[in-house]
Amino acid sequence: ITNNLWQYHAGRVTSISWSPDSSRLATSGVDTHCFVYSTTAVSSVLHMKSAHPLNPVTGCAWLDNSHLVTGSQDGCVRKWCFS
Repeated sequence: ITNNLWQYHAGRVTSISWSPDSSRLATSGVDTHCFVYSTTAVSSVLHMKSAHPLNPVTGCAWLDNSHLVTGSQDGCVRKWCFS
């Protein structure tokens, strides 16, 4: 068991979502950030800093293996593309 492997959020994590092919894990948090972790390259982390500025990101979900949507208390839904 590995402990403390992915510690990037500065506040509570509000949502976790696996990509359909399980190659990526997305997290969102009250710190307004989202992170996308690679399950094949552990040190590969994509950081969407201030994904929803000034508001907690309340959810994230994958549409397919390369598109992620996030929602926030700002009333916006944003779509992110990863190639």
